[in-house]
Amino acid sequence: MFSTLGKFIARALLDSRIIDFAFNPLFFEICNLCEYKDDGTDNTSAGTAAAAENNDGIFKNFSRSAKIDYVKLVDPVLAKSLIHLNKYLVEYEEIDKLALKNGFDPSKVASLKKDVKIDDCSIEQLSLVFTLPGYLDVNLCEGGENIDITFNNLERYIDSVVDITIGNGVLPQAKSFVEGFSKVFPYSSMIIFNPKELVTLLGSGEEDWSFETLISIIRADHGYTTESPTVRNLLELMSEFNSEERRKFLQFLTGSPRLPVGGFKSLNPELTVVLKHSEDGLKSDDYLPSVMTCANYLKLPDYSSKEVLKRRLRQAVNEGAGSFLLS
Repeated sequence: MFSTLGKFIARALLDSRIIDFAFNPLFFEICNLCEYKDDGTDNTSAGTAAAAENNDGIFKNFSRSAKIDYVKLVDPVLAKSLIHLNKYLVEYEEIDKLALKNGFDPSKVASLKKDVKIDDCSIEQLSLVFTLPGYLDVNLCEGGENIDITFNNLERYIDSVVDITIGNGVLPQAKSFVEGFSKVFPYSSMIIFNPKELVTLLGSGEEDWSFETLISIIRADHGYTTESPTVRNLLELMSEFNSEERRKFLQFLTGSPRLPVGGFKSLNPELTVVLKHSEDGLKSDDYLPSVMTCANYLKLPDYSSKEVLKRRLRQAVNEGAGSFLLS
């Protein structure tokens, strides 16, 4: 599946197609760390298994805090739990330093660690086992559901959770994506972009919908100018849209829920607003806006107020998005 996804994304980039995917930057961070080789060598089996066994994953050179910060990008709740557990490890490490300095025997060290409490709770009282938090059927090691977490294995537990979440647990999928992508054109050519830039390139970046930007880009024609009250009301309304309203409006206007990279400036043809004339016996307020998606053409009646415009535009976007007329 991930190989097919890689091919699809590469083909879309090659053809300059807009795609509606919300990638997490960390996914491309992992893809970049895969050290993919195009010589046909399979890097995913033995090496990955050995790395997982030793908790020596693709983030092996990162500090534990840094790895938890990466987890936060994909699962903030899990990261919060790991941050809490890491507090125990910090205390244990301080005890180890103290023991080394004063020559404590192992039994005294064990006793001190067992007495460590965070928020009046020892690690044993948390009743954790070697399974992925929230997924009790996913063992982090053989027989993990029967292995209690103590001060002796807490570090290994945290490393294992991190590894299955953002390391070797997802490495095979990332490698499949890279391999599929490279069947269209080399993934290595994308390394010039950082992960955030790749996310933007694939249509998940922030878009500028400010009134100032819209009025400088959108063309008003055939009965309208950018000074026309209805056009200005439209632009004010667009600048107030939330993310879901933006998606619906773009789907209605262009046939795609996302703008190309570069936003409205990159629309081709440019977005044009024209006057929709009324027929005999009818008023502008009786009409809904209509569009020519192939030309990014918005036919807008000259509504009597911003409120009427808002109501009619919302009706057209919500109820007319699936309508297609040859007119």
